[in-house]
Amino acid sequence: MLVYHCDTDGEDGVSIIELLDRKTGESIFWSHIPGFNLGQPIVVGEKSHVTTIGFVGKIDLLTGNYDWQYDDLYDHQIGSFNSFDSISIINDTVKFISEHYMTKTIDKVLVANKSGKLLQILK
Repeated sequence: MLVYHCDTDGEDGVSIIELLDRKTGESIFWSHIPGFNLGQPIVVGEKSHVTTIGFVGKIDLLTGNYDWQYDDLYDHQIGSFNSFDSISIINDTVKFISEHYMTKTIDKVLVANKSGKLLQILK
């Protein structure tokens, strides 16, 4: 069973993805997802794409290790990438969408799914 959870004190936070044995409830692995504002993850096969404030990544669900990750995306000047609203995969491009909470404009991070190459940041 795959569980995503976060804990925050209102100032700082941590997010975690954990794989539990269905029969025993014991943890098989857990991985830290930097930050709070955990977005809705998606699972495709044995991989999960995850987001938090200023962070996007792809986790291997067999090992708990990241295939790739990008952090420090949060823009303190204009507030871009405070949280992510959706993730989509079209062909080999992963599109992470973030509605800017102040301006209601759409910010995007585009990553090549297989290689993990950062293709574009739009804000």
